[in-house]
Amino acid sequence: MEVVVPVVGFLCLATLIVASPRVGPRRVRRRASIVAAGLCEVFGFVAAPEVDHVLRGTNAPPFHYGSEQRFEDVVTGGVGGLPVTSATYICRYNGSSHLYGVVAVTLPGPGMPERIEIRSEPVFESTWAIDTPPHDGADDLPRADAVAALRSVSEPPSLRVEGRLLLMWRRDGWSSPAELVRAVTAASEAVARMRLVR
Repeated sequence: MEVVVPVVGFLCLATLIVASPRVGPRRVRRRASIVAAGLCEVFGFVAAPEVDHVLRGTNAPPFHYGSEQRFEDVVTGGVGGLPVTSATYICRYNGSSHLYGVVAVTLPGPGMPERIEIRSEPVFESTWAIDTPPHDGADDLPRADAVAALRSVSEPPSLRVEGRLLLMWRRDGWSSPAELVRAVTAASEAVARMRLVR
């Protein structure tokens, strides 16, 4: 009995150490699948795994690090009359999975003349994955208005606008399809206001 208790304790500790890094990503991945299914059931999106190339055209955040990069739960549809593609982006870094909800929105009319980026959360950085932050826009009133609009939603995204493409991302994705749609609406309205004053 004196030997059994320490051995059982050691095995429990080893199991906890091995299993705990996998529990969080599995939970997030399961929630992301539920969000994608909800977009299809409630908002009329359809599964479209063949269009994941729409989501990634850059090495800027959140695509700037990691290996085994892939998209899951790719769905397309519309929000407020705008074409939208949503997916879960997954990469591996240092033995761990990192997950992001990623959304691409095609904006109407002429594109933005310059690239605009607004971050609602810190970007992932390490000694091997370093990113230069975008201009903070402190002297840019339209950008400040856009930041305020994004922060008004309960799960604000980071975003980048290049031409007519609005790319949004959020670490661990959104908690529900409704939250994702709210974020898309807030971001697209904020970008529309910025385009009016430029």
